[in-house]
Amino acid sequence: MAGESWENSDGYETRRGKKVNYKKECRKKCEQYWPQNINRAMAVDNYKLTMKEEIHYTVYSYRLIILHNKTNKQEWKVHQFHFTQWPDHGVPDSIKLCTPIRTVQCQAIQNQIQTHERAGIGRTGTLIAIDALYEYGNKVGHVNIVEYVQMMRKDRMNMIQTHEQYEIVFEALLESFTVPDTSIQKDEFCGYIEKQQNKTLPKNQTWYSEECQLLK
Repeated sequence: MAGESWENSDGYETRRGKKVNYKKECRKKCEQYWPQNINRAMAVDNYKLTMKEEIHYTVYSYRLIILHNKTNKQEWKVHQFHFTQWPDHGVPDSIKLCTPIRTVQCQAIQNQIQTHERAGIGRTGTLIAIDALYEYGNKVGHVNIVEYVQMMRKDRMNMIQTHEQYEIVFEALLESFTVPDTSIQKDEFCGYIEKQQNKTLPKNQTWYSEECQLLK
């Protein structure tokens, strides 16, 4: 199974989204198909995998993996976004979905995206819908969630399995379209605060008033 997973990435620079934890209470949900340590190669069938970078964030982990085909000697970059905060039952907060999806779309990569999880229909369908409709909505100014879900289900039955997953598509898109990304890199935080504090603002207005208003 791990080899088949990498065959799908062979020949493409890829953004790969793995959307669930692969271990829970010592029970494997799926086989780990990427290297455990940075710069230590892992052999999977006809491929050699080398993880060059790994960064852990609050709701996801990012990994840069070099995929080497032993037969034709070609190499490809795989950018893996491993979502770690989807509960076994129910759905995560919508804001937890917005952050990694925005990050994936901001990557300067123009090739294919692969999205998967253990079953490959419920959570996978939810994330594909949010990602595709967010990108489409930014281009044309409107989305039709019902129509898109019906289209997905023509290709694969049961994409988006529960009403909670269906609702989170609406909530995540509402969050994404109405609330700007206000995340700040930790090494830029002090400079950002200093810049905001030095702004000239109307009387009785603080520099963080605008963001507080968004939270209401």
